[in-house]
Amino acid sequence: MSYTQCMALSTAAEPVPFSVDAHGVARVGGTRVTLDVIVGLYRMGESAEDLHRDFPTVDLADIYQLIAYSIRHKEEVDEYMRLAAERAAATRKLIESQPGYHEERAELKARLADRMRELRGQ
Repeated sequence: MSYTQCMALSTAAEPVPFSVDAHGVARVGGTRVTLDVIVGLYRMGESAEDLHRDFPTVDLADIYQLIAYSIRHKEEVDEYMRLAAERAAATRKLIESQPGYHEERAELKARLADRMRELRGQ
């Protein structure tokens, strides 16, 4: 048997491991994890293995494929991430503008601090 008969490697293109939902959010590999989270953390220095450990529902091969996609399509991914950051900021602003938001947040933080003291036995 020749080397070429034994090594039939596929050169078929594989689909990108994310899909865009009805809200325009790119989710990875059928999970709730978003493209901007994976690519953003990778760009901040996380390795593919670190990302897989932090997001075990995302297949390691899909993470590598996303990294490659984000390098090959840098301008498109940069624009997507810019728009995602704008949407997140607008949502945060809307939430923070709701009546009672700051009081409720302060109360929740106080309850969390109490609970943490309780757990530490203080």
